[in-house]
Amino acid sequence: MKPLRLLSLSFLVTVVALSGGGCAPSKGVKLTGQLAMNGAPYTPPDKAAVSLQFTSTDPNANRPNCSAEMPSGATQFEVLGPSKGSSGGIRPGKYKITVRASNPSKGSYEDIFKDAFSVKNSTLEYEVTADPEQSIVIDLGKKTVTKK
Repeated sequence: MKPLRLLSLSFLVTVVALSGGGCAPSKGVKLTGQLAMNGAPYTPPDKAAVSLQFTSTDPNANRPNCSAEMPSGATQFEVLGPSKGSSGGIRPGKYKITVRASNPSKGSYEDIFKDAFSVKNSTLEYEVTADPEQSIVIDLGKKTVTKK
């Protein structure tokens, strides 16, 4: 074998080995959901936007935080990947969920939920499984998260 071909072949083998050989899934789980208030679908008040943050409960898991946004009038959300605008999904594992809503169009950035679901106060948790697509309901009144 010529040295250039051998070098090219070893480079290709190294790239394939480092990428996991294509066997590991490159995307996370597609997680969608909706908010509810005591069992009834919840829609944010006029011009209010809701943001959700999913933070790993295992500090050793090396899972990045993921987020979702519900613009005014929306009834559902999709958890995006760890980088802004990414659609790479969320990795399996257990997450604490924080929820915040504000209405900047009325000049207020105060949380509509009065920090009930802040990092400090939220009791909402969900374990993302390896299923490629999952859907959940976060009931803000009951403070529960259920898989659909």
